[in-house]
Amino acid sequence: MRRIALKFGYDGSSFNGYQRQPERRTVEGEIIETLEAVGAIEDPESSAFQSGSRTDAGVHALANAVAFNTDFGSADLLSALNAKCRHILFHSYLEVPATFNPRKAVMRHYRYLLRGRYDRGKLESALKLFVGTRDFSNFAKSGPGGRFRSIERVGISEISGWTAIDLHGRSFLHNMVRRIVSAAVLAAEGKITEGDIESALSGGPAKSFGLARPEFLILMDIDYGMRFRRVPLTAGTLDLWKKRLYTMMAVEYLYREMLGAEDEDESDSTHRNARNREDNGGS
Repeated sequence: MRRIALKFGYDGSSFNGYQRQPERRTVEGEIIETLEAVGAIEDPESSAFQSGSRTDAGVHALANAVAFNTDFGSADLLSALNAKCRHILFHSYLEVPATFNPRKAVMRHYRYLLRGRYDRGKLESALKLFVGTRDFSNFAKSGPGGRFRSIERVGISEISGWTAIDLHGRSFLHNMVRRIVSAAVLAAEGKITEGDIESALSGGPAKSFGLARPEFLILMDIDYGMRFRRVPLTAGTLDLWKKRLYTMMAVEYLYREMLGAEDEDESDSTHRNARNREDNGGS
């Protein structure tokens, strides 16, 4: 029995969120059902199944992660899963220590794609206010887990007519990325001031700057400080995905990256391109 970690991408619009829910189609639920169907696990409890990030409904991923104990061959397992999963694409694996927990990441990378162009200077200035360890209670949906988080770095780039906002941090509170993006856009448009953001980050009275739409958020990668092995995608898998994808403008870029995954070397970097959303290990 070995512990295996898998990385995978998915179209979040096809699911009712990530986390298992009774009688609702979710990413985690479909992964568990498929693992059981191919004989990789008997059930999530006995296999110590764990997920890396629980993205919200509508949010996409290029490289989320799960880990579980199994006797199934790693490369063969990805082929079996890709043959059965319609909106999830498994692309990388790694045998990990028995104590490995995918929730405990070195870094998470989220990208939010904004339609059109913005004043880059104003947008970047607002985003830099979030860098460092801050009180994000005004920028997250209330819940357990504390209110302080650390944003290691932010970045802005232009990608095919989109403005991409990249956020890197070890963990994120529920809705945190989408609330940060909403506040930064309001500041760039002159609808609020940077002082308003600074006041909210000081833990002052509860204030809401709105919530950016989920379908433009992508979990780009979860870095564990280890190099995952990428498996080549078969011609059949690629052909099947090409028929399913490119139908939604908001995730076209994500799909292009997923379908280009077979050209990449082994990696666990956080430097790949894609698109929208979040979880509460980042959501």
